[in-house]
Amino acid sequence: GLARCRITGMYYHLTGDRDIEARLDFKLDPAIARAFGRQGIESVNHADGLLVESEITGEEEQSAIDAARRGEADAGDRLKQIEAQLARKDLRSPERAELQSQAQQLRDSMAANRADRGEKEAMLATTPMSFGYQSGDMAPGVRRSLSEGFDNLVGALEWMLLALITLAPWMAVALLVWLGWRRFKPRPAAEA
Repeated sequence: GLARCRITGMYYHLTGDRDIEARLDFKLDPAIARAFGRQGIESVNHADGLLVESEITGEEEQSAIDAARRGEADAGDRLKQIEAQLARKDLRSPERAELQSQAQQLRDSMAANRADRGEKEAMLATTPMSFGYQSGDMAPGVRRSLSEGFDNLVGALEWMLLALITLAPWMAVALLVWLGWRRFKPRPAAEA
């Protein structure tokens, strides 16, 4: 379901008459990533395709999340100290203004830290996965080499036939000019 699996990208390319290259990108719940990968490979193979690439990526975010929590706790402790100082009745105006400015900076820093931590926690909750697959004849070895060799031979014959069709009218004109020149060329006078 959408809570555990989302498609984030798709690529589809028809490479021949019936051959396909494709790619699907997902974001998965880390708990199901491995089983989902196995199931995806089986589905591609069952459809007579070949998985040519599978990738699961991710970054270790837990240490950054822990550091953000420690930073928030330290900033919270420092904010409590400043608020305790602000509660004193004997503070002068410049000192109070400076403490209020520091308190606001700490609040802003804690809010930014919470937002960054939230993003990292969201990234930790999803695992990026990609499948790259193809259909068609992908058999390794002699059979594929013979198939590619035959395709090259057919391609060369097609090219030669195209060249012959393109040049044939010009060769016919050249042959007629040559035959006409031979038939009607002036003959040298016979020597006595």
